[in-house]
Amino acid sequence: MPRSLRFRILSFLAAVGLVSIVVVALIINHILVRQQRNRLDTRLSMISMMAHACLRNLMLNEHQNELREFILRFGENAPLVGLRLISPEGIVTISHQSEEEGKPYRAFDKVKFDGEWNHFIQKDDAGGPILTSLSPVRRQPSCIACHPGPPGIMSILNVDISAKEITGALALTQLLLIGSSLFMALLFVGTAFMVHFRFVKSSLHKIISGISQLEQGNFAARIDLEQKDELGRLAGHINRLGDRLAKMRRALDNSHQAELERAERMASVGELASSIAHEIKNPVAGIASAMEVLSAELLPGDEREVIFAEILNQTQRVNRAVNDLLSYARPSLPELALGSLNEPLRHALTLLEARRKGANVALEIRLDPHLPPALFDPQQMQQVFVNLIFNALQAMLSGGTLKIASGFENKELFACISDTGVGIPKEIMQDIFKPFFTTKHQGTGLGLSICRSIIENHHGKIEVYSTRGEGSTFKVILPGDRNLTEKHNLER
Repeated sequence: MPRSLRFRILSFLAAVGLVSIVVVALIINHILVRQQRNRLDTRLSMISMMAHACLRNLMLNEHQNELREFILRFGENAPLVGLRLISPEGIVTISHQSEEEGKPYRAFDKVKFDGEWNHFIQKDDAGGPILTSLSPVRRQPSCIACHPGPPGIMSILNVDISAKEITGALALTQLLLIGSSLFMALLFVGTAFMVHFRFVKSSLHKIISGISQLEQGNFAARIDLEQKDELGRLAGHINRLGDRLAKMRRALDNSHQAELERAERMASVGELASSIAHEIKNPVAGIASAMEVLSAELLPGDEREVIFAEILNQTQRVNRAVNDLLSYARPSLPELALGSLNEPLRHALTLLEARRKGANVALEIRLDPHLPPALFDPQQMQQVFVNLIFNALQAMLSGGTLKIASGFENKELFACISDTGVGIPKEIMQDIFKPFFTTKHQGTGLGLSICRSIIENHHGKIEVYSTRGEGSTFKVILPGDRNLTEKHNLER
């Protein structure tokens, strides 16, 4: 389940705050421990130096008998817990506890005594911490009279002081530090929560509410945020987006209404044109038949033969225009049959063979002999190819090459009709499939519209590629899926 933005922000702030406080607490604790240890070391050093000076003074004044008494009494003063003289071999010679004398010093083998003042922490018999120092008592020239021998270490002075008081105070300080850290962490999280609630949560709630209104189509909704930060700017952008969406919807509604009105007018015009075409078709057919009969009765060389031929040609032109208008106004559904796309291509070429040769146009054919069968209406597809080939021939006024190809790629069948004519200008490329659009002096401008309608009824598409002065290519693409039969049956 996704977590809210508030949870993630607060979790991040809490983690950052807690880590920061812990780091600061550890640094402070380290400083306090170092200070207490330095204070303890200083005290131990002063006591060790004092004891060393007193012992040296007693020995120089030849008060050796008072030496043991000094160690016994001095070792009983707080915070001392031990005062000893140790031989260089680690044997206790004099101690404030007489039972230790003659025994090895317990910590001597654990410390690498290098002949200089040394101090370390160890534990007493009860497990309490004590700070121990070992300082050498060297043989000076004034000592040779009583302690003959070469210069060096005569004995080692051991001073032990208790660290319980300082460690206790340090533990209390650490406890207070932990409590303060927890309090600061809670205060930080609480402050972050209040800041988030005041400046983020309420603003986000307003933004989300405003976006929900836009999603529901209420483009007049506004997000009222007075703050000038990123959230305020975001709210301003969303408000401006709502204004643009409202304008676009008004424009879309107006365009939709205009399209509906245009569609209604076109439907009415289509019905009217269809009715007129039916009314015209029969008389034109009658005129054409009559002209054929009259032409057959003319004697060879009759001057009226040219006139009759022109009348017959014009009636045929009118008949083609009427048929185009009827095909566009009342398109018929395709009667699908399984076959090869090469067949209607060949039939179309046969029908226009005489016109092609008369236009001095060469022919290049590359039909795929292994083209898989497809579902299409043979008559309608032949009509498409006749129209496209006829247009290609008209584009090559001074001769050229007509290229016909078919193939199969990406599970689709295709047929290409290419010419080497004048090409199609880029500025009218998007208009060539519009009804009644034509650049010719003759024709209705419905040919390509009818072609596209037929191909789309076959669930296909038509593409056009053209370069000015080099020619054009029209590519008819049909689905090659065998399941098209089942799809067609379901639609019927």
